[in-house]
Amino acid sequence: MIHSRPFQFFNGDVPLAARIHRNIDDLDARQPAVLITGSWLTVKEQMADRYAAELAARGYTAITFDFAGWGASGGAPRQAELPTRKIDEGWFHDTTTVAPFYGGPDGVSMRLDRASEAFDLYQSNGEVRTVPAYEAGNDRAGMSLELPYYAEPGRGAVPTWLNEMAEFSWAYWLTFDGLSVAPAVSTPTLFVHGDGCVLPDNVRTVAAALGGPAEVVWAEGGQIDFYDQDAQVALAVDAADRHYRTTLAS
Repeated sequence: MIHSRPFQFFNGDVPLAARIHRNIDDLDARQPAVLITGSWLTVKEQMADRYAAELAARGYTAITFDFAGWGASGGAPRQAELPTRKIDEGWFHDTTTVAPFYGGPDGVSMRLDRASEAFDLYQSNGEVRTVPAYEAGNDRAGMSLELPYYAEPGRGAVPTWLNEMAEFSWAYWLTFDGLSVAPAVSTPTLFVHGDGCVLPDNVRTVAAALGGPAEVVWAEGGQIDFYDQDAQVALAVDAADRHYRTTLAS
C-alpha cells in the first residue's frame, strides 16, 4: 500500500505544493528519497505521481511538487513556462533543435511576435493572455500535434490540470539553451530515451558532454508512452531503481 500525504515547501517566499509518497506511514523511518517532476506544462498529478507511486513501492520516499505558477503552488505569473524558473524540468533543446517542432524559422518568428504582443498586455495591465497548453491542430497552442494523453481524462486530462499556457512563454521556451551547460554537470546521470522520443540526438550529445558519469538506456516507444504506458514506465522505473541503488550506495 502506498501512503501519499500533502506537504509544502518554499522557494523564497513562494509556497510550493507537494506530495510525499511512501510504502510505510511512519515518517520517522529513513528511506532513500527521490524528487520527481513531469514534462512541461504539467502538474504533479500527471506523469510525476505515476512514477512516484512506482518508486515508493520499491522503498523510496518519492516527492512530487507543482512548480511556481502551476497547479496548487503559489507564484506569478501563472501558467508561464519559464525554463530558468523550472530549470530542472524539461527538454534538452536549444534554438536550433527546437525550431522544427514549430514550423521552422517562420513558425518561431510568428510565435515570438505573439509573445511580444502578450508581453505588452501583461506589462500594461497585468493580464496574462493564455492559449491552450494542448489542442491538436491549433498553432496557438503549446502542443498542437496529436497527443491523446492530454485529451483523455483517464490519462493526462486530470482535474487539477488547467489546459492553459501563458502565451509569452514562447519568448523563453524558443530561446532556451539546455545543452551548453552539460559539461558543468558532475552528478551521476541516467537517461532513459529512444529514437521514438523527442530529440534523441540531443540526449546522446548531452550524455557524451556531461562532466560526470552518464548511463543511457535506449528503449522502444514514443515520447508519450513513457508518461503512463505500463511497459515503458516499468522499464524506466527498473532502470532508475538500479541507478539509484548503485549511485546512492556509493
